[in-house]
Amino acid sequence: MCFKQIFQLPISLAVSLGVGIVLANQFILYILDSTWQIALWGFCLSSGLVVIGIMHHIYGKRLSEFNEAEQHAIHENNRKLQGRLEETEKLTLAGTLAAGIAHEIRNPLTSLKGFIQLGRGKNPQYTDLMLTEIDRINGIVSELLELAVPKPTTLERVRLDSLLNNVVLLLNAQANLYNVELKIGQEVEDDVFVVQGEENKLKQVFINLIKNAIESMDDGGGIDIHLTSSNQWAKVQITDQGGGIRTEMLERLGEPFYTTKEQGTGLGIMICNRIVSEHKGVLDFQNNGQGGTTVTVKLPIFLR
Repeated sequence: MCFKQIFQLPISLAVSLGVGIVLANQFILYILDSTWQIALWGFCLSSGLVVIGIMHHIYGKRLSEFNEAEQHAIHENNRKLQGRLEETEKLTLAGTLAAGIAHEIRNPLTSLKGFIQLGRGKNPQYTDLMLTEIDRINGIVSELLELAVPKPTTLERVRLDSLLNNVVLLLNAQANLYNVELKIGQEVEDDVFVVQGEENKLKQVFINLIKNAIESMDDGGGIDIHLTSSNQWAKVQITDQGGGIRTEMLERLGEPFYTTKEQGTGLGIMICNRIVSEHKGVLDFQNNGQGGTTVTVKLPIFLR
C-alpha cells in the first residue's frame, strides 16, 4: 500500500495500521534482541489493533449507509404526509364551498321545477328539455352535498361479483346508446369475492367509473370488467377503448373541480376516491397502451 492510499483511509483504520507497523517493527527487533515471549506478545497486540481498526472501519461505513437510508425514508414519509395534508385542506375547502352553493341552489331549483311542471301541457317539447336540465343541475347539487356532508359508512359483507353484475345490468341501456358492449369476467368462476363495506357506496363508485368509460368511447367498442384476487386483495379492472388520458391529466384526476369532460363537474372521481379510501382501498388510473384507459380498484378481501 502506497503513502497516498494510506492518507485516504479513515483515521481509525490508518492509526491502527500505523500502530501495527510500529509494533511489527518492534517484533523484528525483539526477535533479534530479546526473548521470544515478548516478541510474540508484541505481534499479537499489533494484529489485534489492526483487526479492531478494520472492524471499526466496516461498522462505521455500514452505520453511515444506514443513516442515509433512514434519512431518505424519513424524507419520503414527510413528503407523503405533506401531500395528504394538502389534499385534506383542499377537501375541506371544497366541502365548505360545496355546502354553501348546494343549499343556495336547491331551494329555488325545487320551486322552478314545480312551476315548469304546471305549464307542461302548453309547450311539452321545451318543458321536457327544461326539466331534463333541471334534473341534471339537481344531480350536480347532490354531488356537492355528498362532498360537503359525507354519510357515515355502514360496514357489511358485500359480494363484489354480484354487485358488478347489478351495475352492468343498470348501465347496459346507456352502453347500447354508445354502441358499447360491457363484458364482465372473473379469475375463477366459482370464487366468491367478499369485501367489508357499504354496498350502495361501492355501487356508486363502479357506476361512476363505468359511465366515464362508456362516455369516453365515441366510436363504440368494448369495455372489459375483470375481477381478480391477489394477496388478500380483490382487484377490479375496468379497461376501455377510448382515447386515453394525457399524463399530465392523470396526475390531476381526483382534484376538486378538475375534469376532462366538457360537461363534467370534477366531483365524481373525487367522491369515488374518497369512498375507496374509506374502504381502505386504492383507486388507480393508467393508460393501457392500446389507446384507452384502465381503472383499477383494489379492496381488502373480508377474512372470516
